[in-house]
Amino acid sequence: MQRKIFVLLLVLCMIFVASGCKLLNRDKNSDSEAPVEKAVEQVQSNMRRTVLYFVNEDSLLVPIAKEIPWVEGIGKAALESLVTSPETELELSTQGLKPSLPADTKVLGMTIRDGIAKVDLSSEFLNLPDKASEKNAIDSVVYTLTEFSAIDKVQLMVEGKPLKECPNGTAVESVLYREKINLENASSDIVKNDMIPVTLYFKSTDKSGNYSYFVPVTRMV
Repeated sequence: MQRKIFVLLLVLCMIFVASGCKLLNRDKNSDSEAPVEKAVEQVQSNMRRTVLYFVNEDSLLVPIAKEIPWVEGIGKAALESLVTSPETELELSTQGLKPSLPADTKVLGMTIRDGIAKVDLSSEFLNLPDKASEKNAIDSVVYTLTEFSAIDKVQLMVEGKPLKECPNGTAVESVLYREKINLENASSDIVKNDMIPVTLYFKSTDKSGNYSYFVPVTRMV
């Protein structure tokens, strides 16, 4: 009888020791993995996924979702991501895209009030070769900013003065909305009173065929 009790106690001790080792190993693993998980969460929390508007090989605006650092004044940071630079050109070239704003363009200031973002850009913003480039630059600013829920409209200024017309003749409204992106047959003046703008999305690829995306096109119907 005593022998059976001794064997039983011995078995219980072995089970207790084994359980303790498992718990110890699990605690060690938890300690080693926790900082990694915490670091990943921290990186994710410091980034904000938003939609930026770039120009494709057919000079059409294309919405591309990207992650940018979540910093104070994130709207300004989003606009700075549209500016032409060697780094941005290299990154976008693999997708058959290019930045929409001229090189060295700076965001001098931006305020948001009652859903209106008032943006002050440096004079380099006007260094665009033609009206199509001017229209794309303006629309890319408006569409990129209005991706943020706090912004419905945009007012553009250059060097502190309201922008009314670009050097190549592109007229700029005092208040800009999301409307008529990549307007089909934009040069045509034939628009009937019973026509309304409808945005359609067409699948496209870069010339190499390696990267595909959707292009929004406004058609009057």
